[in-house]
Amino acid sequence: MQNVGDAMKLRATIISPVEEANLISDCERRRLLLNFVIVGGGYSGVEPAGQIVDLLNEVHPYYKNVNGDDFSVSLVHNRGVLLPTLAPNLGEYTRTCLEEQGVNVVLNHRLKSVTARQVVLDDGTIMPVSTVVSTVGNAPNPLIT
Repeated sequence: MQNVGDAMKLRATIISPVEEANLISDCERRRLLLNFVIVGGGYSGVEPAGQIVDLLNEVHPYYKNVNGDDFSVSLVHNRGVLLPTLAPNLGEYTRTCLEEQGVNVVLNHRLKSVTARQVVLDDGTIMPVSTVVSTVGNAPNPLIT
């Protein structure tokens, strides 16, 4: 997530499974399609998490076979508080607001692996998923630098 174009691609990536889920009668399959995981609890992870929940809440009434209970949004962060560049109480406030919106906030965990149907956390927890949004930073290997 670096620019508006990325946000537009993400929006299309979120809407596509909603449209597909609307055509599916199998509840479990529909819910799998509507599981979203955002990785990274900095600014570029927290904002999309809240926006995805807002988008899903706004659009699902237009799809007769998609219920509000069908989708889930999780935010996975490897530290104990969101937005680590801010004061800890602001990170806690952000977590509380996201959870009130319906975001499942998972702190102090890293992703161990990602497949087309699931993410595995470092403690072995398996989360079924159809869409993973990575907002973790990247940098060249120190050797190259």
